Amino acid sequence: MSYIDIMPTPIYKDKLGCGLTTQQQEVLDNMVIHPNLLSEEMYLLHRPEFKSMRDVIFSHVKKYEKDVCGFKSSLSFKLTESWYKETVPGDNHPSHNHPNSMLSGVVYLNVPKIPSGNEGIHLVHIENRGVFKNHEFVYDFIPTKYNEFRTYIPVETGDIILFPSYLFHFVSHNESENESRKIISFNTFIQGRMSCENSYPNTLTLK
Repeated sequence: MSYIDIMPTPIYKDKLGCGLTTQQQEVLDNMVIHPNLLSEEMYLLHRPEFKSMRDVIFSHVKKYEKDVCGFKSSLSFKLTESWYKETVPGDNHPSHNHPNSMLSGVVYLNVPKIPSGNEGIHLVHIENRGVFKNHEFVYDFIPTKYNEFRTYIPVETGDIILFPSYLFHFVSHNESENESRKIISFNTFIQGRMSCENSYPNTLTLK
């Protein structure tokens, strides 16, 4: 007996493979950060100081393009917004998604070490209804990967996560006594030449 998973939602997780350079750390140190709010700088990774990190991030994005999307060479993801955020002890990041974006990502610069080990991102399942997407009812269940309302992905300092931007997600309260959770997040959109096989005008190029 086997179960066949159809139309799974692919979430990418890996080690970023680089840390902050001295210049990048200086940029973050000199930014005006309001606790638990996004940085005022919304194009952080476009800055010349962050080119090396941007290149590494997009080496991961390229893997997603190839392994998941199956893009041909005429298509790719383009970086749009990118920002910095610090979540101070005792606060959280409520459920949200990323409109006007196709693939989003998070780089974890600092993940506090806490006794419970409960540091990670919660991805909310579509419609929040477990197995039976079109029937909203509640029943007692033993958790499986099919009936859970959300999936928890643990993270550590140095991790990168990529996920489809439509997914709602949240982060639990920072339970550290004195460390902020520090991340760089980013959005992307598709660019390049798209076409389909029919007899009508069928080519669209996005720049």
